[in-house]
Amino acid sequence: MSKNELLGRPIKRISIADQVARRILSLIQTGGVAPGDRLLPERELATSLQVSRASVREAIHALVILGILEARQGSGVFVSRPEAVNDRPLRFVIGSSVSGLKKLYEARVEVEQSIGRLAALRISEDDLSRLRELLNPQKALVKDPVRFRVNDSEFHDIIWKSADNPILEKVARSLHALGLERRSVALETPKVLARSCQDHRDIVAALADRDPSATAAAMAAHMQNVLKSTRKREV
Repeated sequence: MSKNELLGRPIKRISIADQVARRILSLIQTGGVAPGDRLLPERELATSLQVSRASVREAIHALVILGILEARQGSGVFVSRPEAVNDRPLRFVIGSSVSGLKKLYEARVEVEQSIGRLAALRISEDDLSRLRELLNPQKALVKDPVRFRVNDSEFHDIIWKSADNPILEKVARSLHALGLERRSVALETPKVLARSCQDHRDIVAALADRDPSATAAAMAAHMQNVLKSTRKREV
């Protein structure tokens, strides 16, 4: 990208909550807090960062949905111990090559199809209603990749849980976590996010019809679209 192209891009305004979330992430990445450690209470974090408690609460909520933090009733908020991050053998096998990326999404297609088939048969009406609620704001979030990712994570979380198969759910979460690193650039593109919005609508429509085959096909199509966008941005 040339200097002129870079200067011509609009400056992004980052919300206070997003800045707080990034500070917490930085603290985790630099070893300031380790997996299993308890974060400072909300009030102390707000005082330390000189922001409102509402901004801290929003940031923590986003990181909890993404699985980076874990809220324990009556105990506080802790840094998660995600198996996907600690599973070094799996990460080594996948590697960072384009072929590794292809194999990652090949696995995701298979797993997400299986989850889709089960979810179509087992999802509750309450969970379907929540999925529809999550669809509503997605179009408005295509230029806000951080909030879109929070929405997207909850969307897939509901489907994984609806399949009611803890083993498939754990595998799906691990593969999803591995894919997030490679998808970060692609997720900044409004066109890519708009494609995901439509994919999500197709998935919900198939789930609402209780159609296992259609749901599996919609889940597979979504994974293929994500792979295409990620590879295109890496070329």
